[in-house]
Amino acid sequence: MGFTLNILAGNTALDTTPNDGIGVVVTFNNPNLGGGNDLLTPCCDAAGNLYFMDSFALRKCSPSGRVITIAGVSATQAYTDGIGSAARFQNVRGLAVDNSGNIYALEDTAFTIRKITPVGVVTTFAGLQGSQGTTDGTGSAARFNGLRSIVFANDGNLYVVDTNAIRKVTTAAVVTIFAGAILTSAITDGNGISARFKDPQGIAQSPIDNALYTLGENSGGTASVLRKCTLAADVTSPVNSGVAPSPTLNPLTCDINGIFYSGSFGATLNYVQFTAALVATNEVAVASGQVIRTKIVAAPDGSVYTITRNALSTANNAIRTSAAVSVNYSGLYRLNVGSLHDTFINSITGA
Repeated sequence: MGFTLNILAGNTALDTTPNDGIGVVVTFNNPNLGGGNDLLTPCCDAAGNLYFMDSFALRKCSPSGRVITIAGVSATQAYTDGIGSAARFQNVRGLAVDNSGNIYALEDTAFTIRKITPVGVVTTFAGLQGSQGTTDGTGSAARFNGLRSIVFANDGNLYVVDTNAIRKVTTAAVVTIFAGAILTSAITDGNGISARFKDPQGIAQSPIDNALYTLGENSGGTASVLRKCTLAADVTSPVNSGVAPSPTLNPLTCDINGIFYSGSFGATLNYVQFTAALVATNEVAVASGQVIRTKIVAAPDGSVYTITRNALSTANNAIRTSAAVSVNYSGLYRLNVGSLHDTFINSITGA
């Protein structure tokens, strides 16, 4: 199976003051990091717009390749609420977007959730900057312990992974424990606070059954385990769910067909496919010798975006795979950042 890569946006230059625009005039600084955090998860809205952090700046890329900066300043790290370039981000780990176009950003070292409106107004939505804890509450009265990932679910609520628990955050910023126990690490099926998770990282909602799924470690810490949590907070471990190849898998997203994807360190793009009876893993290899850190997010139209950072500066960024991989790549976008070169958003079509 071959692939054709078409440049959607970007050029060969890394830029500490990136340019907005369309196509080759766009530049990127480091669109893999939210502030030194290699575990950042991007997000897509209903129109297929991709939201991602570019070294402390929140940027947006449309399906046509138009890139704009919504808030923050590239290469400028701080924690400041404000509008547009007056706002500052400290260390964003995950992003989610609601039906109104508001973006929610997890500030994991500040222990807060930030809210960014479509016009770039940044506020602290829940938690208190610099105050770590486990307290349920509303807005600044809530406390977070270790924010990992976030998803906006079709019930109109946000769900975040906080250490070893899933917490529910309403659009009114009411924070409660939904499932698991924040400070207790184990794998136990059950309902709500009687369930236990072991080091979950990514969280996603499946459009097939509307359940939430987390990806964490198995009991021995040797493989990644996909756990299911319904919107009634019933937690189960799907059949054969411990076959993912590595506990280093971090982000998690689910496409319109119910296929889960997760990226990890190494020269592969790993994805997990879940059905009622089976979880299988597949890998998409990159060019020989490259080491990538992969972030993946699925769009509502069936597209899948990946954001990768190559450890080597090379022009050879073609993705290779075998005929056994049955993913539809017609809408797959890959955002490459080499150490010196190759800062592109590519559209990839399968052959």
